[in-house]
Amino acid sequence: MEASYYWLISITTEAISVALIRRGTPNSLVALGPETEWLLNNPDSFLHSVDISLSATAEKAGLEPDQEPETSAFILPPKWIGNDGKIFPEFLKLLENLCRSLKLKPLGFISNDEAFIESLNKEDSFPPSFILVYLGLKEFSVSLVYLGEVKKRFHQVLTNDFSPQDLENA
Repeated sequence: MEASYYWLISITTEAISVALIRRGTPNSLVALGPETEWLLNNPDSFLHSVDISLSATAEKAGLEPDQEPETSAFILPPKWIGNDGKIFPEFLKLLENLCRSLKLKPLGFISNDEAFIESLNKEDSFPPSFILVYLGLKEFSVSLVYLGEVKKRFHQVLTNDFSPQDLENA
C-alpha cells in the first residue's frame, strides 16, 4: 500500500487495538480493529493480540496482505516511557520483537496521556488543565496535566480490588 497509510497501534497494559490511518490534513481513520486482551508477562500474547487486531482491521478495510502498510505508530501507556522520553528496555524489547515479527517499520510513539492532550489542543486554542485517570483491572494511573503539559504521573498496581480511597490517596 502507498506510504499514505499507516497502522496506529494503541496499547494499554491489558489490551491492544489497531487502526488503519490515512495520512492527510487531517489524518483520517479508515478502519478500526477489535480491542484484544494480552498478558503483560507473556510476550507471545502481545504479538498474538496485535496480529489479531491488525488482521481484523485489514479485513475491514478490504486489504490483501500485499496491500498492507509497513509503517506503524504507537500509543503507549505512560508507565512505559521514562522521564528522559525513552521507552523502558523491557517494553522496547516487546515493540522491537513485534516490528521484527510483523515486518513493521516504526514511525514513532506517544504516551496515551500526551495523545489525549494533543487531541484536546486541536479542539481548543487554550492549553488544557485536567487530571486524567486510567482504571485497569489490576492497576490505575493518574496524570496531572497543567496548561497542556504533564506535570506528574502516578501509577499503582492493585493488590486488592480497586477502592476510591486508592485514587484519593494517589
